[in-house]
Amino acid sequence: MESTLTLLHDEFFKKLMFRSRLAKEFFQCYLPDEIKQTLNLDSLSLANRNFVDGRLINRHSDMVYQVKYREGPGLFYLLVEHQSSPVSGLPWRVFCYINRLMSDHYKRHETLPQIHPMIFYNGTVKYNQSTALFPAFDRTGAIAKSIYKRPIQLVDISKISDENIKQRPLLGLMEMTMKYVPQKKFIHLIEQLSQLMKKSEGSAIEARRIVYYAMKCMNTDEIWDLIRVLENRNTLEDETMKSLAQGLYEKGYREGETQGEARGEASALGRVAESMAREGVDKAKVAAIMSHMGEKATEESS
Repeated sequence: MESTLTLLHDEFFKKLMFRSRLAKEFFQCYLPDEIKQTLNLDSLSLANRNFVDGRLINRHSDMVYQVKYREGPGLFYLLVEHQSSPVSGLPWRVFCYINRLMSDHYKRHETLPQIHPMIFYNGTVKYNQSTALFPAFDRTGAIAKSIYKRPIQLVDISKISDENIKQRPLLGLMEMTMKYVPQKKFIHLIEQLSQLMKKSEGSAIEARRIVYYAMKCMNTDEIWDLIRVLENRNTLEDETMKSLAQGLYEKGYREGETQGEARGEASALGRVAESMAREGVDKAKVAAIMSHMGEKATEESS
């Protein structure tokens, strides 16, 4: 719990820093030159109080100012926090505050602002806590520094060649599927997956997941067109690829034939339909596919 003296220090700091002339002199004195020379400190003002997180205002002496640049549009924010004793974890707390400020600004302007944080310390003992964020990371801050100093890593699957994807048989199943389903290149996808399945020894689990994902992204006409093309191909002999290519079509009919009864076929189709529905495939698509399968079963039995 904060002591009475700490609260008195905070209150005095806030009251004085509310005065724009004093605040301007503070920043003229303490801002780094490379920042100060880009700012028009004559435009300095307290940020809108609605802009500042109310929970933090009540707990800490955070003062947030906004100032215009010497040239060009935009606002620069200055965050000053008062401390009268060393505090562990302060860099992380300030970072969280900055994140809230940036989030609020982005919602209103769709740009991220520059925010410079400062700590004003008047304690009676030496400030012995780190003011840097990276030492707060476990292990070593060097890795964190290398991560957060560079842009977020982008893996754009559309820019990766099929040949490179094929070098990663198991991961390649996901990559190839997510590359070509959005492009609606389903026939090409089936051909590439056929090769990958043989390399990776992919199971029926991966096959079903690919089928359900593809079906959710296809309209009924696209599903019918794909089934018709597949029915005219004799190259898909692998059992896993059959499951992949026909969305459990083969599985349903094998079970029906094993039972040797018409109700066996109906039961198998019902299980396929229920499985598709559980995976989130649209009901209209399920109905259309089941209708097509039923017609094919009639043709094969006649």
